Amino acid sequence: MELLTTDDGKYRIESMSPATLEGALNVVREDFFQDEAVSIGAGIDKDPEAGEELIELCVDAVLDGLSLVAVEIASGKVVSVVFNKLQEAPSASSGKTFFETFAEERCKRPAAISLIDFMVDLDAKCNYFERYGVDCLCELMFLGTLREHRRKGLAKLLCKTSVKQAKKLKDKPATPLRIEDLGPKYAFMKPRKPVTKVPQLCTGLWSAVGSKKIGKDLGFEVLLVVSLKDYSFEGIPYSDRVGKYRIESLSAATLEGSLKVMRDDFFQDENVCTGVGLGKDPVAIEEMIELSADAALDGLSLVAVEIASGEVVAVAFNKLQVAPSESSGKSFFETFIEERCKRPKSRAVIDFMVDVDAKCNHFERYGIDSLVELLFLGTCREHRQKGLAKLLCKTSIEVAKKLKDGPITPLKVEDLGPKYAFMKPRKPITKVPKLFTSMWTADGTKKIGKDLGFEVLVTVSLKDYFFEGKRFSDGLGFVTTCEGAAIKI
Repeated sequence: MELLTTDDGKYRIESMSPATLEGALNVVREDFFQDEAVSIGAGIDKDPEAGEELIELCVDAVLDGLSLVAVEIASGKVVSVVFNKLQEAPSASSGKTFFETFAEERCKRPAAISLIDFMVDLDAKCNYFERYGVDCLCELMFLGTLREHRRKGLAKLLCKTSVKQAKKLKDKPATPLRIEDLGPKYAFMKPRKPVTKVPQLCTGLWSAVGSKKIGKDLGFEVLLVVSLKDYSFEGIPYSDRVGKYRIESLSAATLEGSLKVMRDDFFQDENVCTGVGLGKDPVAIEEMIELSADAALDGLSLVAVEIASGEVVAVAFNKLQVAPSESSGKSFFETFIEERCKRPKSRAVIDFMVDVDAKCNHFERYGIDSLVELLFLGTCREHRQKGLAKLLCKTSIEVAKKLKDGPITPLKVEDLGPKYAFMKPRKPITKVPKLFTSMWTADGTKKIGKDLGFEVLVTVSLKDYFFEGKRFSDGLGFVTTCEGAAIKI
């Protein structure tokens, strides 16, 4: 049953049904279990069998008829989900909650048991039934969104709609699903008596900054706060497994965060940019931002995301390059300058890149027709010295190597949002790169190149490059060099 459509007309919120169940479970498998803090802390992200035991928990929750999905209208794909579970106060005879019974009867993997034990412990500490004097509640059990569809308000909308649906149960019970509705894959599950009591409470365990904000915005009362360092799996605190960052492909959802890193940090601090004064020219910066967005279309750029905040804190914009055609004889950068750059400072930076690339002479030197260039590598100042830049470089090389097995799905201009709608679609590059190149302009990046095995092809001094009659090194305040480097892939 469709409940509503988002204001932009791109998504619809509807009750989960047999038709959307597998798509919803896919969101949980591929994104929720991989990214959610408690799932990582309990090792679910590394144990597919444990994940499948929790998938069965999701399927069981669906039977209550209260779970919801967000469907992308254009593709018909489930992109966000909330699995809601009706809970009754434990009976005097058993004294056990639904989750405790599920863990005992249907879980064998330690990781799955650990996660459910965490949920049971928090529910017990909250003591909902006694605290509020109720005998039934609706728990927002798992809330997940595909990475590329995050930051669009879908999770909040699902939670808000879930609360509304739970309130309506006082007027009319939800229509539960039957096991036979779910198809033969779940025929092994035992039928259970539907919960007929009316919930007087909606609850949720908020484990991420984003979900905590949702709870606050929707008026949830915080009953307790626990630290993941106080919960362990196989002797390791959850907090140690979670880590602080994750590396992922740059997507429509992380594009603006990536460009913010470029505006606020890279273009302000990088040596060549500083040498020409790029950071003092907002219009020139936006021309370079357009270059970054264009590179993102190749689908090879990567970001580092801080798990606690969900913010992009480091980025590697990688550009797939092909040898210039005989007719034009111009590289991608030269064409970009001619067609899309007007500001002298942005032109000076790209001219520098063109010159170093020409000195390296990658295509003739290695006898190749395609390469991947690490265009820009930037990290927020407060997240530097944590190995993120090196990890992004290392992962970028690994991603580039995989192109020999088949092309990576590129982004489309429309994925970049209305701000970049003016950009012309371009034909994806299908040639397989055999080289990964970069220009190292800082001591830190030169060390990264050395550690990863890059060959230094040329070294140039910034005192030999000029902008408006002044040496780059004068604008920078000291003399340094840039290394043009490459590694075969």
